[in-house]
Amino acid sequence: MLSSSPRPLGEAARRSEYGIFSAGASWAVATALLVGPLAKESFVFLLPWLLWYGRRALGWRGQLAALAVGVAALGAVHYFIDKAAGTPHTATLTNALAHAENIPYSLRRAASLKGLGELLSIFGLFTLPVLLALARPVGRRAPAPVLGAAEGWLLLLVVVHMLLSSELGRMGYLLAPVFTAALALVAQAVLRRVAAQGLPRWPQATE
Repeated sequence: MLSSSPRPLGEAARRSEYGIFSAGASWAVATALLVGPLAKESFVFLLPWLLWYGRRALGWRGQLAALAVGVAALGAVHYFIDKAAGTPHTATLTNALAHAENIPYSLRRAASLKGLGELLSIFGLFTLPVLLALARPVGRRAPAPVLGAAEGWLLLLVVVHMLLSSELGRMGYLLAPVFTAALALVAQAVLRRVAAQGLPRWPQATE
């Protein structure tokens, strides 16, 4: 006799419930946590986002272990560099905090014509179809799968990186995974609509 009570979900079943996360996804999260602290100081802003949305690909224990190794590597690298250069160990932290002074400059730059051109040049002409799709309620249905909370928070974090670094265009590339996915979905929707309507036929000449 079959029991009507639901069975407890295992790890594999839970991952299937929230979406398929392969071993490659786990390694990607682990690699990001290992390399991120060494790559850039502003990784600290991305860290909460990565820990929360990466928990389904890699559990909390795995994430904390990878992060601990990454932070330890960061501390060791800075220790030997500061020791070799003869600089105080607080110089790195002081330099990182000094980036806050770039925020007013970045805001003024973004409000200028040159800054606007720099923002539009991040993805070039490919920005146009995505903007046109987002401007229409019907068009927003196509990129809807990649316009959730995770992508919204990532956009906010990218803006923070842009303001702190004053490199609007270069930091804007951090949004490339979301943008390219949205562009692909918009292009797919357009192609499906064209295929459904059919291509126009040239009038045949009559004898």
